[in-house]
Amino acid sequence: MIIDKTINIQINKGKVVAKTQSIPGKTASTLTVDQFNKLTKGMTFDQAVSILGPDYQESSLKRSANGVRRVVMWMRPDTTNITVALQDDKVTDVFNFLK
Repeated sequence: MIIDKTINIQINKGKVVAKTQSIPGKTASTLTVDQFNKLTKGMTFDQAVSILGPDYQESSLKRSANGVRRVVMWMRPDTTNITVALQDDKVTDVFNFLK
């Protein structure tokens, strides 16, 4: 079995300012629409983890003068997922890609 792994790192003046990754990682077989519906904009990352569980993958991270922007995914083995966008560890958007 071949597993594709990709990590991209953007550096500005010797400092990491952004990274993206595509690495098969942890999956959560119990993700539900009910869990998705409990997510709200403005909640903290820790609150999202308490709803969705600790098995997440960080798909991007970008640091700028405006703060830290992250995109985190909770994925089922069939690759359907719930994706959460955060700004400074506060939820800004949630996306339901469950079947």
